[in-house]
Amino acid sequence: MSDLLSPSELSNVQPSFVLDARGKLCPEPIKMTSKKIKELGHGEVMEVLADDEASLNDFPSWAKVTGQGYLGHLEDDALETKNPHAGVVRRFFVRQAKGK
Repeated sequence: MSDLLSPSELSNVQPSFVLDARGKLCPEPIKMTSKKIKELGHGEVMEVLADDEASLNDFPSWAKVTGQGYLGHLEDDALETKNPHAGVVRRFFVRQAKGK
C-alpha cells in the first residue's frame, strides 16, 4: 500500500512514534519497524530514522508486501549518522494500515 506524500507534506507529518534505527544494517530497520508498527492503532504514523542505504528500497517493498502504508522519506543532514559508511540519515514515514 502506497500513499506517497510530497516532501513538504512529509515535513508537516506529526508521527505517533519515532523509531531510531540509525547504525542498524539490513534487515534490522525493517525488523524493528515490523515489530513496533503492530503496537500502533489504525492510521497512526511512525517515523523511522535509518542510515542504511538499503532502506531506500526496503521500506517501500516492505509496505507493499505487508499492506502497510509507505508515505515516503526525507533526507536529514542535521541528524548524526551512526553508520560510518552512511552519508545521510533518512526519515521514513509509515502508516499503520492494518490496525490492531
